[in-house]
Formats: sequence, structure tokens, C-alpha cells
Amino acid sequence: MIDHGETNRKLWHTNQQHKQKNGLDILSSTTNHASSYHLKDGRVYFQDHLLDESADWNSLVVIDEYHAKDKEHVYSFTSIIPNADPTTFQLLTAPMGELVNRYSKDKHSVFFECNKITDADPQTFEVLDEFHGKDKNSVYLCGSIFEYVDVDIKNFKGLGASYSKDKSHVYYYGKVLKHADPKTFIVFDPNYWGTYSKDKYTVFSHSGRALTDVDVESFTPVKGKLYGYDKDKVYNDTHILSHAVPESLTIINDYFVHDGTRVYCQDKEIVGADADSFSVLTNAYGNYFSKDKNHIYFKEKIYPTLGCVDSFNPLNFEYCKDDTAVYYEGDVIEDVDLQTFSVIFSDYARDSNSVYYAGEKQLNIDPNSFEIFSELLSVDKNNVYYMMEKVENLDPNTLEQIGGKYIKDTKYVVYIDERFGELDFIDGADSTSFTILDKGYAKDDHNVYHCASRLPLCESESFEIIKSQGAYAKDRSHIYYADSLIKSADVDTFECIDYQFSKDKNSIYIFGKQIENSDPETFHFMDLPYVENRPNYAMKPEFAKDKNNVYINGCIIEGAHAESFELISTWYSKDKNRIYCDGVALALNPNQAVLLSDLYIRDEITVFYSSHVIEQADPQSVVVISNSCHLIKDSKNVYFRQNILEGADSESFYIINDGHCRDKNYDYIMQQGKWIVSN
Repeated sequence: MIDHGETNRKLWHTNQQHKQKNGLDILSSTTNHASSYHLKDGRVYFQDHLLDESADWNSLVVIDEYHAKDKEHVYSFTSIIPNADPTTFQLLTAPMGELVNRYSKDKHSVFFECNKITDADPQTFEVLDEFHGKDKNSVYLCGSIFEYVDVDIKNFKGLGASYSKDKSHVYYYGKVLKHADPKTFIVFDPNYWGTYSKDKYTVFSHSGRALTDVDVESFTPVKGKLYGYDKDKVYNDTHILSHAVPESLTIINDYFVHDGTRVYCQDKEIVGADADSFSVLTNAYGNYFSKDKNHIYFKEKIYPTLGCVDSFNPLNFEYCKDDTAVYYEGDVIEDVDLQTFSVIFSDYARDSNSVYYAGEKQLNIDPNSFEIFSELLSVDKNNVYYMMEKVENLDPNTLEQIGGKYIKDTKYVVYIDERFGELDFIDGADSTSFTILDKGYAKDDHNVYHCASRLPLCESESFEIIKSQGAYAKDRSHIYYADSLIKSADVDTFECIDYQFSKDKNSIYIFGKQIENSDPETFHFMDLPYVENRPNYAMKPEFAKDKNNVYINGCIIEGAHAESFELISTWYSKDKNRIYCDGVALALNPNQAVLLSDLYIRDEITVFYSSHVIEQADPQSVVVISNSCHLIKDSKNVYFRQNILEGADSESFYIINDGHCRDKNYDYIMQQGKWIVSN
């Protein structure tokens, strides 16, 4: 199913302040925030993003900067919160600090961002921190039921920064923080995502990884920074800054520190940098640029320059200049007019004589009239350019961009195909009446289009987009998916199930393709079963079935027996004949199969990690150490995923947390997806 919250999270982090534009009708809010909701050309927008067509401006009330409601719906950013009651809807405020309102409720339901929390009780629900909540029956993390089976609801507390605890365990993002002591565990700064935490035994970084060789009693975090120190060491996240002296530590900004002798960019020493004269360049692009009396540095490396150090100026992250030269990513640009050189946008720049793209001089472009339409589209007084290549036949003087994907002049309409970096002229499109719709659709007075394709047999006058998560639409006689006509679809009984499935009285359709021998009456989605300590997967498979077929992520599982098919974990399923992983049959005996965890399964002969055979594993003695860390062991070996963890002692091996394990001989630290031995 589509997670509306993902789109909203991107908007949340990239649009923190809304700038009012001239000519827009801006709706006032009952809060102190400037409203991000406004009316433009008769339609309601959140910032530059169009709301659902049903949004009613006359009854719209802004709740806060990111939420609004009208007489029919509640909106979070651009999305409707499904089935939310506008009359009783309220945002639920996290109790600690200036945290965002992710949880909300009405008289019937509780929501996390735009998604209803199944079975949550609005009467007893309370927000614990930005991500955690609970009611009389369950604990919730990001709107999903907390999956640890023994969680103590009564004593459960949200600690901020993705941490929580009850009387028996400490959790980081829903996973037990092994060996952390809940009685003494504290989070230093609950409102800072990068905060350190500790108990009486050790200190943990912001991702729950234990620091090595740390003195717990003297450890002190630097507020709001990924730095901390104890009596004799300095840390950046979990990394020790080699030879850094805590007593003389000076924090310059998020990236640079020095101890009076050595200078560091995060955990790496800038070799040879002079601490006394070292400073960070302070303009908007100076986060990673620094200098001393001898050199300019980018991060921890010397940035080669020709001119005076004090004249160096980063124009953006790509272009820099000093009193002698202009540079693109450290390379000198030849034959530049230094006095008039300036950055236009990102990789685009110009001087009085030329236009530059990615540091390369562009020939035959007029610098005085040159303008940027979008990241890849530009014009001068003579031509239109796409990716700095001249576009024939378009008039730069009448060119306009409509929506994010189309441009037009007085004669032509063009679709910008960003997948292939191409401009597609739409044959026969009427520039004067051409209008952008939604979900990739557009129309003029005569035809309807999806992206650059004209819909076959489509009647423009009766065309409408079907309200759904997918790109379905119809006219009075036809059903369409994107640019494809669904020839067999019955218009009167057709309905959308989700973004990929739809049905009519006769069939099931997947992305607009009819599924032969499907049964719309018995079609239903399958719920994943509970599995203890299941990892929080970014993507989970979606299963459905009818009386004839089983489906995974919109594809039929060939040969699956629908009547006996059932899910046994996120990735494993079975029917009377086979065991499957992610829809693929495995060489396992279904009558002997034993599910070890969400990722591991065995029969009497073979052990599998996901769909991979663990060649040397002993099925009789194998046990799971950590499902989330992908670790198991048998009587002889420890295995990471499907491979032996070389040198690990099976009998004494145990996990400290998701990034740190130990046996009688070694510590093992997770680095870049591998367990590294630390003596």
C-alpha cells in the first residue's frame, strides 16, 4: 500500500518556511505560523503543490503550518487523511520539546501522519514522543503496533530521539538494545536526533551503537553536535579522534574541531593544518570549506588554489574563486573573466562573455539574456536549451512551463521525460487549450494525454480521473491505466482497490492488465503474521489472493495453491506443496519446515537465510542470535546472513547491540555492512 507519509516527510524537511508569493490568496491560520495553504487560479495549493481537486477553499481552515481541513476532509501537507472527521479532528502534541505533530485523532480513529492506526483507541491514546504513542491495549512506533511481544504497556515510556524503555528493556527504534540497563538508561538530549545516551555500563551513539573503551562516568556530550568526550578521548559519533586532547577541545561547527594542535573534519585529522590560524569559511557554502595561513581545505583535504588564501570564496559547492582563478570542483576554468564571473544556479554560471555549465564554457549562447527555466531547461534570446543542447522549433520568447513536466510555446506542447533525459513533442496537441490534470494526465479541447502519449478513443469532454492511488481514469465508454486502454473493463462496475489492483464484475486487473482466471468476489489482501523482533523493513511484500491465484507485489505466484496458501513471516509463506521466500519456491520439505525467525527457516536437512542456503549450517543445533542483525549460530559456527563469521566462537558469542557483538576472544563492530574484528 502507498505510504502517504513518505511524501509528506520529504515536504516537511525540504520546506520548513513558506514564502508568500505576489498574486496569491493566502489563508490565515489560527496559529502563529504563516499559512502554507493558498488559492491560485481557483485551485487550492500547499506551497507549490496542488491539493486534491475536491478541496473547498470557502470552508478551508488552517490548523497549523502543515495541516488544514474543510467541510469534508482533513489535509496533511497535500494529502487527505483518509476518513478523518473534520469536526472532531485534533493534532496530538508530543510532550517533550519542540517536536512535530505526527500523531492526530478524531472521535473514531488515531492517525500517524496520513495513515489510520488500525484498532488504536482514541479515548485512551496518548503521545509519548515524536514517534511513540500508546493506548490501553498497545504501544505504537510510527503508527505501527510495537512488535516486541513482551513490551510492558503500563511502564512504557518514550525517551525521544527514537529511544524508549519499559521496566525490562531499552529500545532503539523498536529493537531491544541488548544489555542496556533500563533503570539507569538516559538520553542526553531527547530533542536532538544525533544525541548520545548511556546507562551505568556504557555510552551509546545516536543509532544505539556502543562506544568502545569509553569512560562512562566522565563522558560528556557536546550539545547539538555529534561529538562527545571522556577524561582522555574525543568521539565523533562512535569514532575516536586519534590523539585529540579533550581538555583543549574547541568545537568550530558541526564538521570541524581542534584541540589547539590538531584539526579534525568529523573524525578525520586534517594533516598539516595549522590550528592557530585555522577557521571555517562563513558564507552560505562554507560548511565544508576551511582555511589556515597556508591552505584552503575541502573537508579533510587540501583544495588546490592559485591565489591568495584570504581571497578564496566558495560561490556554491561546485564553483569557487579567488583573486587569481575560478574553480569548478577544484579544477581551474580557463579564460574566465574573473571580475564578472557569477553563479546563476547550481552548475550554471556566466561572465560577461560566456555561459558555463559544469565548469565547461558553452559556445554560441548569449550570456546577457541567458535564463534558467528549471534545473535542465534554459533559454537565451535566440534559443531554448535542454541539458545545454539546443532544442529546435521552440520559441524562447513565448516559452512557458506548465506543471513540472510540460513546456509550451504558441505552437507546440512538449513533455519533459526525465527518465531518459529527452523532450517529447506531443503530436497534435493544442497549445492554447492544453491543461494539466493530475497523475500524469493532461488534455486539450480535442484529446486526452498521459505524459507524452495520446489516449486512444478517449473523449475529452467526459474524461475524468478515478479517485484512487493509481493512475486510473475513464470517459463515458472506456477505462484507462496511464496511457493504456483496458479493453475488457466494464465501465459501470469498475473500481480501484489500491495503486496496483483494480476490478470489475468479471476480473481482477494489475496495473491495468487483466488477470485471466481471476475472481473479483473472493479477492482480498493478506495480513502479515506477527513475528517476534521483526526488523523494520523499508519495503515489505504485499500479498493478496482469490480462490484461483496468489499474488505478491502485483505478480502471480506461479504454481501456488490458493486455498492452502498462508503467510508464516514477512518473507516466508507456504501452501500444501511448497515453502516460498518472497514468492519463490524453496527446496524445503513443507511438512518438516521450522520457522526460526522472520529471515531464517530450516527443515531436517537445510537451513535458509532468506532464499539462500547456508551450506555448512547444522539444522539440528542452529539458533537465532539476532534477526535484525542477521546473525545465527550452530554448535560449530556463527553465521552472518548466509556466510560463516570467520573466527567467531559459537559457544561464547553474544550480541551487545545492533552494531556490537562479542565472544571470548574478540569484539565485532558493524562497519559498512560488515562485522569487523576489534581486538
